[in-house]
Amino acid sequence: MVIKNINDEIKWSSFVDKIIRKTTNNELEWKIIRNRSRDRINGPLYICNLMEEKYVAVFSYSYDHYFDVDEYETRTDVAIELVDSNGEKLWRLPEVAPRHALLDLIEFKEADAENLLNNFLYDDEDSTG
Repeated sequence: MVIKNINDEIKWSSFVDKIIRKTTNNELEWKIIRNRSRDRINGPLYICNLMEEKYVAVFSYSYDHYFDVDEYETRTDVAIELVDSNGEKLWRLPEVAPRHALLDLIEFKEADAENLLNNFLYDDEDSTG
């Protein structure tokens, strides 16, 4: 049996684009899960409730890319998964292009980088009068 939409890259890219828009507009609240049982995750797992107890997780992970039986290098990538409320994987989305932009945006927002940038840049102007 073929599952409709399972690998529909256009729809899944649009799905991730919408998450990016909602995150940019502060319509989604991301939580950080640090205590996780999965191997090879780099940094925290970011999770949010999209709608009606439907959760999505975004994270960076490492994997071994083999050139030959004994020759490989460790690489990193970004994954987006549908998860339960504890961040446990239910299904991994196809590897759509905007996944990297989504992780970057979440990290930017979680670090409060825009406030830091503005406060730091304009701090001297206020004190010199």
